[in-house]
Amino acid sequence: MAKKKSKQTQTPPPRETPSGETGKKGPIDAATRKAGRTAVAQSSSWTGKLPGSLLHEHCQKQKWQKVEYDMKKTKDGFIGIAKLSWKNPKTQETMEVRMVPSQVIKPQETALEARHYAATYALHRIASDKNIHMVLPTNHKQLWADLEAERKNLVKQDPEKAKREYCSDPFSMILEQRKIQEKRQKEQEAKKQAELKNKKPVISIGVSKPKSPVSRTEKYVSEQMRFPRKVWDSTVFIDLKPEVRALVEDCIRHHIEWSEENIEGERFNVDAGALEALGFRKMHVEESLKYTSTFTDALEWLIFHIPEDDLPPLFVKDSKDSNVELTISKDFKKENLVKRLREGGFSVNQIETAISACGYDEILLGVYLTSTLIDFETDAQEPDSAEIWQEELDGLVAIYGDDNIKLPKKNIAEISLRPEGMDEGLLALKVYKSPNYPQTLPGLHLVVKNSSYKLANYIKISIITELLFHIVENNVLGMPIIFNCIEWLEKNILRIVENPGPLVKTSVKRERKAAESTSSLKTTKRQRAKASRDLDRLSFDYATRIQLCEYKEMVRQRSKLPAWHKKEQLVSVINSNRACLITGETGSGKSTQIVQFILDQLNSQNDFSTNIICTQPRRISTIGLADRVSEERVSTCGSEVGYIIRGENKTCKDTRITFVTTGVLLRMIQGIVSNKDASNTIFENLGYIFVDEVHERSVDGDFLLIILKKILKMYPKLKVVLMSATIDISVFDKYFGSGVSHVHIEGRTFPIQDYYLDDILDDLQFTVTMRNGDQIQPKADSKYFELGNINYDLIAALVEKVDADLRAQSNSGSILIFLPGVMEISKCLAKINGPFWTLPLHSALSSKDQKRIFRSPPQGKRKVVASTNVAETSITIPDAVVVIDTGRVKSIHFDSASNSTKLVESWASQAECGQRRGRAGRIQNGLCYKLFTKETETKTMRKYPIPEIKRTRLENLYLVVKSMGIKNVHEFLKMGLDPPDVENVESSKQLLTEMGALHNDNLTKLGSYLSTLPTDLKSGKLLLFGVLFKCLDSCLTLAAIGVTGNPFMVRMENSDEVKKVQNKFSKGYGDFIAILNAFNEYQNLEPKIQRRWLEENYLSYLTMNEIQSTRTQYISALQDLGFIPMDYPKSQSSSILNKNSGNYQILCSLVCSSSYPQIARVQYPDPKYMASVAGSISIDPDAKSIKFWIRNEKYIKNHDDQLPATRAFLHPSSTLFNVKTPAGSGGEPLVEDENGNVIFTPTKSNNLTSHFLTYGASHTTTKLYIRDVTPVSILAVLLFGGSISYDLSTVSSGKPSPGIVMGQWLPIRTWCKNAVLITKLRHLLDEALNERFRQPHYDQINEFSDEVLRTVEKIITMELK
Repeated sequence: MAKKKSKQTQTPPPRETPSGETGKKGPIDAATRKAGRTAVAQSSSWTGKLPGSLLHEHCQKQKWQKVEYDMKKTKDGFIGIAKLSWKNPKTQETMEVRMVPSQVIKPQETALEARHYAATYALHRIASDKNIHMVLPTNHKQLWADLEAERKNLVKQDPEKAKREYCSDPFSMILEQRKIQEKRQKEQEAKKQAELKNKKPVISIGVSKPKSPVSRTEKYVSEQMRFPRKVWDSTVFIDLKPEVRALVEDCIRHHIEWSEENIEGERFNVDAGALEALGFRKMHVEESLKYTSTFTDALEWLIFHIPEDDLPPLFVKDSKDSNVELTISKDFKKENLVKRLREGGFSVNQIETAISACGYDEILLGVYLTSTLIDFETDAQEPDSAEIWQEELDGLVAIYGDDNIKLPKKNIAEISLRPEGMDEGLLALKVYKSPNYPQTLPGLHLVVKNSSYKLANYIKISIITELLFHIVENNVLGMPIIFNCIEWLEKNILRIVENPGPLVKTSVKRERKAAESTSSLKTTKRQRAKASRDLDRLSFDYATRIQLCEYKEMVRQRSKLPAWHKKEQLVSVINSNRACLITGETGSGKSTQIVQFILDQLNSQNDFSTNIICTQPRRISTIGLADRVSEERVSTCGSEVGYIIRGENKTCKDTRITFVTTGVLLRMIQGIVSNKDASNTIFENLGYIFVDEVHERSVDGDFLLIILKKILKMYPKLKVVLMSATIDISVFDKYFGSGVSHVHIEGRTFPIQDYYLDDILDDLQFTVTMRNGDQIQPKADSKYFELGNINYDLIAALVEKVDADLRAQSNSGSILIFLPGVMEISKCLAKINGPFWTLPLHSALSSKDQKRIFRSPPQGKRKVVASTNVAETSITIPDAVVVIDTGRVKSIHFDSASNSTKLVESWASQAECGQRRGRAGRIQNGLCYKLFTKETETKTMRKYPIPEIKRTRLENLYLVVKSMGIKNVHEFLKMGLDPPDVENVESSKQLLTEMGALHNDNLTKLGSYLSTLPTDLKSGKLLLFGVLFKCLDSCLTLAAIGVTGNPFMVRMENSDEVKKVQNKFSKGYGDFIAILNAFNEYQNLEPKIQRRWLEENYLSYLTMNEIQSTRTQYISALQDLGFIPMDYPKSQSSSILNKNSGNYQILCSLVCSSSYPQIARVQYPDPKYMASVAGSISIDPDAKSIKFWIRNEKYIKNHDDQLPATRAFLHPSSTLFNVKTPAGSGGEPLVEDENGNVIFTPTKSNNLTSHFLTYGASHTTTKLYIRDVTPVSILAVLLFGGSISYDLSTVSSGKPSPGIVMGQWLPIRTWCKNAVLITKLRHLLDEALNERFRQPHYDQINEFSDEVLRTVEKIITMELK
């Protein structure tokens, strides 16, 4: 019994709507509906169903989805397209069939009529075997008849197509077609694999099979990571274009020095047998060892010099390693002619030259090509003798038989040879009869007859050349000579094949010319003339100044400090010891007073020439102390007292006390240890070096102590004074061996009352609201507080409570809050509301903003300063009376396991908390609120902080040590207070090697110049290459961006708008280029509209200014080293230095050079295609299907049980992150022609096309994300990436090497010779860098460096992906 359909399952048929109302909703009256039916049926008497309703009912019976219609308006009217769809219950895939009408369907006047015509067409396509036309209106019956005639015609012409188009179930037909297509693809793939398996390798005549390859090459192969074939098949591929390869080869032949002796410093014993085991000829191996000193170098020499067709099977270019381009020849005659002549060993270029001289006569061409091999002319004028030629051929047939003599055409003979020691029929001599034969040389070509063998072209030419000399020297001309040639060849071929002669002809080496320049600059570094100091004037000024009332008042104030009461003892201890230690509690005055005590003592002895340097760990304290001491000495900062920080020098010839950051002093004395030059101008009048805050144990501070300990022996008059707050004195006693003299200064702090977390919670009765609405009072020993979580509501409540207490006491003092980082400062200040003047304090603020903390607050407000640990030491906020200490600190830690640096938040040390506490009692009794328990302080917190040298990266330090001539860096650093871990030092060495700064633990030219720059490595490399590649301005900005961070202010609520702005600036070149272009546009704006422009583009004013400030510092550093003119960017050479600043290919490549090993390989899915008017077109892949692979740092450290690469994900904030909507899923509408073909219009987008990305940072949340990405080409990665090794794992199988491996983790499929060319071009680039910076003339003409740079620039722009 049939089931009765419920009303819910019945889909009502589509309403007939009148023309022009197809898209409107709402009730339609009877008159309107009748008018619509009349228009469709073209009859007012029609009462039956219309085609649309019939199609709808048919689809409903088949359980298909609702019919939809697309309308296309043409100049003649409307054409409708019915869309049938069905959801596959097994796969849940919704399949769609578009019934694009044939030419029978004509455009209709209204959309309603077109819709029903489309329905009739669809009905005919799926139900032509039914009598549906019997219930159609008259006009649609006629249309059905026309469509039926069209169908019958198609059945006759193409039954298969008719079967596919006229099918009652089009969805089943689609599934069937898919199965057929999949089966066909599998068969093709199987056939292809079978062909590859059955394909026999071509044997090179004269090259023996590799002998015992496993035993002789085992040590080289075993060290390599073996990648499975599946990995090689899916990895990136590159084949240099012929013009690129020729360009690089030419550059290398002119300039390369093959031996790496000058870099490695020693020669290694190269295993010649291992090279022979790889398949190289013994004579070639012996020749290579004359020019090289390492196994790899010898291997590269052989691959470069041996012609392609004579390379061992391992290094032969695989057919997979070629960019095959299909060309349709228009001249088959010429193509076949060239192919035949190439069999004789001649190149295409040689044959093209011959054609231009002789035309297309094959015989004349064969003779001409042979004549180019020997410089010989004959005076014979005898006429051509066809009889002699024919008689000679008849004689050869009689001797060798018909089977061995072939006559391809008249005057061409091919004779099979039987060389001694070789198989018969392997080679043949092809002879071209010359005019005036036998008085002139015929064309002689040696060809290989067996396709399973090959003979290198250069050997063929060597054999024929030697044969020609034999003919000439033995006066064979004038008589039949072919027999003589055959006889000589059969005796001598084997000898020449085994010893074809040297690969490198002896020639005069091209000398590199020194740079020619019209510049008047003669030195590399700027020598600023030192003005002599007027000692009498200084004496007079000092004597006058100490009589001033202001000076006496300052002395009175200074005398209140605890340090003043130990003045004589301090001066005595300092002058009596080469090195001493001064400790002082907070407020003792050690940082401001002791240097003045020494200066006053020198002045009292009429010594106005001796200088004092005092180091500080931070810029803010350096500037602050210089300002304070200048004020106390009643002078302006920059005269008697000054400072030097990176990018700013506020001193003059009269400066006696100079405050400097530790890093600046290191740069000043860097060369002394290696040069042993005691005449260094820095120490000419330097008597004292004060090293302040040594308890902080920074990397620069520890390194400075090592150097100072060494140079004390070189400068007998130099005194070193270490100053600190709380510190373990025994550490310094051990360091200086015999102990170190020590003076302690008590602090001048008022009593400070401590309150711990449990006291604070009880006083405030602080409660928190749970998710369920309940309010609870947390305990101080709860897990929440034990883990160090910061509750900003608690801090805000505490600030209000403290403020109320202070107001009750009429105390206007300020509140100082210590927090771990900038983000925490922002959150904290956002919570504090009320009568407060809130100020942040951290190192990223400008000097101007930092100085605001010293001002008095506005009337009626209390100053609240939220600070990082920069306020622990040296900086004193005079009116601070309350300290709120979270006990948390953020410090940089290097994780050698993951090879990454992390900013880790942890508990501060007891010493650091003691420093914070001391900030509260400088002017009166103070209060210290500790947001941790007493137990946490005594049991969890360390006594002293971990020395920075044991927890941070050491690359810059490693370079500086190497530049001093120190061979063993770790042994040198072991001389420090706390030697770094061996793993940390080795990680630094590895990264420097990967960046090209080290080679075999010796500085490269790049490394030596990087060590002189006061920047991080990435920035330094960008700056050097920016000068080298003439894109300085852009590289200055890119380097600054790497330090300051992204200026785009992205928040949850504006992320989409910011993304649009970023995409506008990026132009598809990634995140760094977006910032670069935004900064350039900002710089070109009028100052009055800059702020508004920044707001409109969601850019941070502070960060943009920091970028500008950092750029200025970098320019200053480059000027000081002489790498750019002192008046840059106003100099005439500015345009030369920025010729390529707008070349994005070069800029992206240079970003790659500075970022490696932070690169990601982009793995795209298999391409998909769609039909269009122009044929099939590739569809951009969905972003979600693209995979990114970065280096697995655990694998680099320990290969066991680790994969070389790990998957990462592109961060959504990147300009290259684009979740693309696949075609047909509701994205942009597809435009079609009248036949239903898609009309493809390319659009600009930021979709990925490159095979690699560089990334600025990676972090793990739910996934491992990479951000700040830049797309780069494969060639850029090869040229600027890590070390290259050659995969030799297939040596035992005799198959070609699959490719190369970069940095031990990244396989790249390419021909090994391509990699050799890139490797040697790298070496040339390093030499070019040295040529450019050794004598940095800006208008120079340097043949060598200019040619190398032109070559690199060309190939970067030619190979775009």
